[in-house]
Parts: sequence; structure tokens; C-alpha cells
Amino acid sequence: MTAPLRDISGQRFGRLTALEFAGYKQYTRERKRMWKCRCDCGKEVTVAYMYLTGGGTKSCGCLVGQHKRTHGATIGGKMSPEFRVWSAMHSRCENPRNKGYKDYGGRGIKVCERWASFENFLADMGPRPSLAHSIDRYPNNDGDYEPHNCRWATMREQSNNRRSSRTLTFHDETLTLAEWERRAGLSSGVLHRRLHWGWTVEEALTVENGRKVRRESRGEDRRRSVVSERELAVLDFIRSELAAGRPAPRQRDIAKAFGFASKNAAVNHLKRLARHGFIQLVPRSEGRIRVTNGSV
Repeated sequence: MTAPLRDISGQRFGRLTALEFAGYKQYTRERKRMWKCRCDCGKEVTVAYMYLTGGGTKSCGCLVGQHKRTHGATIGGKMSPEFRVWSAMHSRCENPRNKGYKDYGGRGIKVCERWASFENFLADMGPRPSLAHSIDRYPNNDGDYEPHNCRWATMREQSNNRRSSRTLTFHDETLTLAEWERRAGLSSGVLHRRLHWGWTVEEALTVENGRKVRRESRGEDRRRSVVSERELAVLDFIRSELAAGRPAPRQRDIAKAFGFASKNAAVNHLKRLARHGFIQLVPRSEGRIRVTNGSV
């Protein structure tokens, strides 16, 4: 009998302890070295050397059976929800062919060594509370999958933990916009729109749904958040004419001052300024513009 290339007698591989070299076995494409092993349950089996050292075989088969009996890895012949979560977690962190790998393993996110075992994962995380829960890395969304950085969370809870979630600080408390909206009793999306319009944080959070804030209180920030730089230039031109004691310019005067092809080219700018309350367009017969009192 040919001697083995490497002596692994006495070494442990999972629940198996290598006893002695057991010769070669011909498989379809190659001949493999075999080792006689004893499992912790007392059963002796012959296993290929490559499966032992590569981690493919860790027991005589009793380990799989124990998963089913003790840890609920399968229910009625189907994988349990916890086992599916555990398996998917490893796949997106370790398999480059997984469609989610770029957002997990590709970002350097790993599964801790302890959770290489499903028993440890289940012991640390406990049963999945409901089908609406999934595993969430919290509080560090950029951290690894490990006991102190994971929880069972609903989709709403996870949405607040995304990298793209926008946060807002008010009275030394930082929450996502969605969390502030729920706390303030605001409709979804209201807070984002109010901030975009130039409302202060206090106004955006304390004014009830459907209520408005006077434009005067929103200052210069509001003006610059709702109109373009070109439209601001048109507004400044109108004001400068009035400040100099001259009448409000006509549309053709604005077109000439800004190099528009015709007075109609200035209409869109003026309509947008009027829509936001900065100016008021007077009847066509006059052809002039009036700046609204108190506009910013």
C-alpha cells in the first residue's frame, strides 16, 4: 500500500478524528486518498482526505441529523426561516456570483467566525420573531455580521438604518426624516418637501399638516432654494429698476437686458417667479410686472 503524502493521524476535523490512512479510492475522474476516521458519536467512517482538510465533511452524518432534531434547521422537510437567513447571509458575503455580493462581500462585510456554525447563530439571535423580520446590521450598518452588531428588524426599522437615509438633528436629537415625520404626526414626504422649500427645521417639524408659513419668516434661504440663479438675476433686475425710481420693466425690457431672443423667452422665468409669490404679473394690456409687497 502506498504511503500517504501527509500524515494527519490524530488530527480533528469537526467531529471526526483521523485514525489511519485507508488507501485510495477511484472516483469518476480521479483517485482520492482515503482516511479512516472516528466520529464523536462513536461511529467509524472512511472519508476522502480532500473532504476532511477542505471542510466538506465534518461528521459521519450525525451533525446534519442533530441540526434537524435540536435546532429546527428544517421543518417538515423544508429549511426553517432562521436557516434560510443564515444561508443567505453567508452567500451574499462570500459568493461573488450572488447578485447582492457587491453591496456586502464586495464592500468588505464579513460573517464572524462564530457564525460559521448555524447552532451558534441561532443561539445568539434566537428565533425569528415573524416573517416580517429579517437580519439587520445595527447599530453599525457598515460593520460585519456578528452578535453585537445584529438584530431582527422589520422593513421600517431597516429603512431607518440604510446608508441613503437622511438624518435631521433637532434639540440635540438625531433621527431620520421618516422617524421625525411619525413623531410629529406629519404625512410621509412632507418634511422633505418643507426643507427643500427653505423652511427652518423648527418650522418644518412644528407646523401641522396643511398649514403654511409666511414667506417673510423663511428668509433668503427659501428664495435660493426654489428658483434658479437666472431667475434670481431677473428678480434682482426688476428690483433694481424700482429702487432707481423707474417703473417696473416690461417683458420686452427684460428680454433685451438678458439677451433673450424675444419677450416670450422671458415668460417662463417670470411665470416661475410669480408662481412662488415673488412678483405679480399685471394684465396683458399694461405688459408690466409688479413686485409683491413683502416678497424676499
